[in-house]
Amino acid sequence: MNLRFAMSAMLVCLLPGCSDDEESPRLREEKRMMEVLRKQEGDPKSIMSAARAGDAVAQEDLGIRYAEGRGVAKNPQEAVKWFRKAAEQDASNAQYRLGMSYYQGKGIAKDLVQAHRWLTMAAGNGCQAAMKILPTISGDMTPEQKVEAAREANEIFEKHNDISKKTVEPVK
Repeated sequence: MNLRFAMSAMLVCLLPGCSDDEESPRLREEKRMMEVLRKQEGDPKSIMSAARAGDAVAQEDLGIRYAEGRGVAKNPQEAVKWFRKAAEQDASNAQYRLGMSYYQGKGIAKDLVQAHRWLTMAAGNGCQAAMKILPTISGDMTPEQKVEAAREANEIFEKHNDISKKTVEPVK
């Protein structure tokens, strides 16, 4: 109960200046997330049900639970599965977690190009942690991987033209 109160208080603080008559996408997402939290009550079975129904917040939560072994048996492969489902729905935290899974090789084979791809998406969605780690990943990549990462990033930007209209050049 205290966790939900804290989350509600935090969300109110995060949403200054939002009016009911002009509801922002962020406000709608925060309201939806609070509704999911109310339904789930922290029960892994309820979260699983919501995740299977396609709720991105529940999918990410389930991925975290599998990654940490919280309420379910620890299973990095299952965590990646749920992170991917949420990430494909444009959930930036799930995109970050999926990118980091690729970068660290947790639950999936290490793949710097895929790590760069998902972290670029997360960064484009405003994830500060993704923005910070991308230069490190680029530094670990071969010239060929950098070209491939730039190609994939450009595809992402074309698909999500609201993220950026810039062309990504391979990192040198």
